[in-house]
Amino acid sequence: MAPLSRSLAYCLAFSSFALATTTYPPLPLPSGVTASYVDTTNTSGLVFHYLSAGCTPSNTTKPLVLILHGYPEIAYGFKDLLVPIAKQGYCVVASDQRGYGRTTGWDTRPWAYVDLTQWKFENLVRDLVAFVWALGYKEVRSVIGHDFGTIPAGWAALTRPDIFQSVLHMSVPFVPPQQPPFHLPTTPSPPSTLSVPDWTYAGVESALEHLTPPRRNYQWYNSQPSAAHDFLTPTALNNSLHAFFRIEWFIKSPAYLAQFPPPHPLPSSDPSDLAQVPYFYIMLANQSVSQTLATLNYGQNASVSKTWFPDADVDVYVQEFSRTGFQGALNYYRVLTSPPGPLTNDGLLWAGRKITVPTFFLGGKYDWQTYIVRGALEGYNVTSTDFRGSVLLNGSGHWPYIEQTGETVRYINKFLEEL
Repeated sequence: MAPLSRSLAYCLAFSSFALATTTYPPLPLPSGVTASYVDTTNTSGLVFHYLSAGCTPSNTTKPLVLILHGYPEIAYGFKDLLVPIAKQGYCVVASDQRGYGRTTGWDTRPWAYVDLTQWKFENLVRDLVAFVWALGYKEVRSVIGHDFGTIPAGWAALTRPDIFQSVLHMSVPFVPPQQPPFHLPTTPSPPSTLSVPDWTYAGVESALEHLTPPRRNYQWYNSQPSAAHDFLTPTALNNSLHAFFRIEWFIKSPAYLAQFPPPHPLPSSDPSDLAQVPYFYIMLANQSVSQTLATLNYGQNASVSKTWFPDADVDVYVQEFSRTGFQGALNYYRVLTSPPGPLTNDGLLWAGRKITVPTFFLGGKYDWQTYIVRGALEGYNVTSTDFRGSVLLNGSGHWPYIEQTGETVRYINKFLEEL
């Protein structure tokens, strides 16, 4: 076959493949919110699915606000934030992130074979840059991240402040990149033994397992080969994904947490102090995620969460994760918990660098995530040169954007107005 013919055949074959797209059921979106796709295959490898309000593709003069979800979430969860923020004159976009929802192009192979470099934090920023430019923008007025979304949001503000002009972290404080050992001793001859990291997730896990009863960090659990199956098939909940999402949202809300002592800063990072954190974060070592949820939900009434997380929304989450599974979403945790090495060492490029754009933290008073990483919230005064403060909503747990949508919108808009 002549070269031209080969090229033509390839193009035709690729076009046929590209046109064989998946047809998804429409999402039950509020008025003013639109679902769209943009193809960044040539830059990030992804076709992004996103929701937007206040945006006009032919006119990109409105400032862009970008919202990033965490785990186990999707862009749909932010649907009720978009229009109220857009009414202040913004183009507001929430996207399904790599590994989630209707965004495609990420490595879907099983745990043992997946290319984890796709989920390196630097690559997540690259995803965002490609996405923003594909939308016709070169600047983002603010990037808002919830839960694990605070990591790409924070890294974007840290590494590309020229693009991401402010950052709002919701529910999980940002932890800056690792720093290399400082001012090490020198020796006249090569050392007889090589140094080892003084802190790793594996080391913390080993210490937690020696507690009575033995415990383990949920992030470590989420990184294990069995986690994706455990989430997709919650055996202790009669294999009901609907029950999983209902209880997961309930036990991290004030409806459940208000019956216990409120979250508070931990005295230290010692495993004995971490043991104060509820089982859904510092789990019992002998329980799966569904067993943990079943234990915590015993004698409770998770249905009270329907007032702010209705069954129709739970059904969307079930629909989306039933199709994609959980491994793509859990790969973020595998990078997070990796020891110093190829997946994490590029972060040393930014060692000691501070976030220089306006930064704000919004959380819930009943959310233990605020304090799991000791000193992270207080650390903003060190890690950010323009920290605008923090607010913990009195009636919120881990999900302020749906538990108290109005208050969440108010603080987001206030932050944006003061930029």
